Amino acid sequence: MGLDAVDPVETAGTYAAEASFQRLPGLSNPKGVSRRSAAPPGSYVRHDKGRLVVGHASGSKSTFFLG
Repeated sequence: MGLDAVDPVETAGTYAAEASFQRLPGLSNPKGVSRRSAAPPGSYVRHDKGRLVVGHASGSKSTFFLG
């Protein structure tokens, strides 16, 4: 799969890494996608109470269906 990146406001330091996510098969369903953070390692984008946050993976809350 590919690497997704948010265009950084600055290119120095850790900002660029913290704004980059790897697209992976969904954690709870391989037909979906999960986004793993480049930094900190092991963190994923997940849904939490109506918001998107970066933190520990949470199965279905870390799997998204794009369509």
